[in-house]
Amino acid sequence: MGTNVLKTETPTSIDDAVYFLKENLNVGDHRPSISFGFGDPSCFECFRTTPIAEDAIVEAVRSAKFNSYAPTGGILPARRAVADYLSRDLPYRLSPDDVYLTLGCNQAAEITIEVLARPGAKYSASKTWLSRY
Repeated sequence: MGTNVLKTETPTSIDDAVYFLKENLNVGDHRPSISFGFGDPSCFECFRTTPIAEDAIVEAVRSAKFNSYAPTGGILPARRAVADYLSRDLPYRLSPDDVYLTLGCNQAAEITIEVLARPGAKYSASKTWLSRY
């Protein structure tokens, strides 16, 4: 591991890609690195959620206003907050109706493809697999 000769064989799987990266590490570089091997960086303290977000979650749970599945596209207060936040740097205002919230990156990608794909187009989507869960 850590040779000065870059191995150029193209990785064909995630395992191959991880192995490729490990084989090409510069052992002389002592900067710390973050392992994304779990697929979820939340186990690293530097990715901890802010106390503001924690307090907002506790308040939402205690209010009993959000103890059900959210409607498709997200709840109005969340869409309004996102619209307000994104409008700060725009010459116009976004409305909550301009915002569509998803459950994660996979759902966002799937919905984006469904919206932008032309009629009759074929596409494929992968299923996420996180080893931590």
